[in-house]
Amino acid sequence: MAYTTEQKQSLQNLKDRAESTYKLNSFTEGHLQEAQAATVTMYFNSAYDLAERAMKLALEGYTLNPSSAHTLYGGNMGTIAHFFKPQAIQDAELKVIFATLEANFKAETAKAEAEAKAAEEARILAEATAAVDAELNAERMARIQAEAEKRQQQIIERVKAAGRK
Repeated sequence: MAYTTEQKQSLQNLKDRAESTYKLNSFTEGHLQEAQAATVTMYFNSAYDLAERAMKLALEGYTLNPSSAHTLYGGNMGTIAHFFKPQAIQDAELKVIFATLEANFKAETAKAEAEAKAAEEARILAEATAAVDAELNAERMARIQAEAEKRQQQIIERVKAAGRK
């Protein structure tokens, strides 16, 4: 489907907003595993847990999100930390998000165009119907007028014939 310049810009705006939302959002590990967000929020029970899992995450390509607040809680030094997913995972997830977004946009655009086409066809049909109705009404009125004149002429002729008798 070829998009107009305006449609291309609308689609790009949708993609930009989706990417921004993806990069700003986060989800908690263990919940919403299918969540589409660049940042994963993780809970660590101790400094040892944090160190051990952070090393594993680093080897998998996760990086600490420096813009997120990391929180220490409780007496046992539990920690909440936020990690960016590996770039390859982010790119793959954004690709899926964009594909879904474009498919939905394409469907909505096609639906809107079909509705506009149907509305235009209905408008054209209404105009054509009105023109034909006006034409038929004019023909009908002309026939009525012609019949009235014919009968008027018959009356005049009868009156003249009656007057000659």
